[in-house]
Amino acid sequence: MKTNQLNKNGKETGLWRYYYPDGELYLEGKYKKGERTGRWKFYYSNGKLYLEGKYKKGERTGFWKYYWDNGKLDSVGKYKNGKETGFWKCYHSNGKLYLEEKYKNGVLIG
Repeated sequence: MKTNQLNKNGKETGLWRYYYPDGELYLEGKYKKGERTGRWKFYYSNGKLYLEGKYKKGERTGFWKYYWDNGKLDSVGKYKNGKETGFWKCYHSNGKLYLEEKYKNGVLIG
């Protein structure tokens, strides 16, 4: 499968991969008409997963997960129209829950 392609209008399309200067994968995901779409994954420079979630029409949507560099979950929460919404949970690097926050339209409300 070809990667990092532009459509006839010069906009990103299909699968794209970006790399750190040392060649390690930084992030990967798909574009449609120049906007991020579908599942995207971001990586630490050591190759471990840092962040994963979905885009719709270029905006974050649905549940997103952030990870510590040891592979344990850092935080998880939901986006709607590109903004944080609902409850977000945050964890220590040992995996223990330490914080729950509530968002509405990207604003922390509790």
